[in-house]
Amino acid sequence: MHVQIKGMHCSSCVNSLTTIINDISGVDNLKINLDSGSAVIEGSPDKEDCKKFYRVSRL
Repeated sequence: MHVQIKGMHCSSCVNSLTTIINDISGVDNLKINLDSGSAVIEGSPDKEDCKKFYRVSRL
């Protein structure tokens, strides 16, 4: 799954998002790119947890 993340400006943002996304059940691998403001999430993440992440990523 490829996700665009608005408002990610620093390595601290990347660290926070890494912690949040890795806590989603079913996430097997995560790659966050600060320069492109995106994340690639591999696995079969729980749909409800992904919805929560989506709402947070749009703040």
